[in-house]
Amino acid sequence: MVTGDTNPDIPEKSLELMKNPDLLIADAIVPPHIHIKKHMNSEEAMALAQKLNAKEVVLTHLSHLFRPHHIESMFLPLGYDGQVFDF
Repeated sequence: MVTGDTNPDIPEKSLELMKNPDLLIADAIVPPHIHIKKHMNSEEAMALAQKLNAKEVVLTHLSHLFRPHHIESMFLPLGYDGQVFDF
């Protein structure tokens, strides 16, 4: 399941169709203390993953407002360029 340019106001009908993904690749453009109308922040994206019961989560579409990747990835499941997923 992939979200892109998605805000947290996802209709319930859509959420039902998204339930229990093996992998959720979620738009999380900014850290939790920032809110942008068209995008989820990292806290909202992780809440969506929990609500959907995602087995694995990767946050993408990240801005430069996060700490350096090697630091932030200790706290959040950040995606990276060239990342590969096996199914």
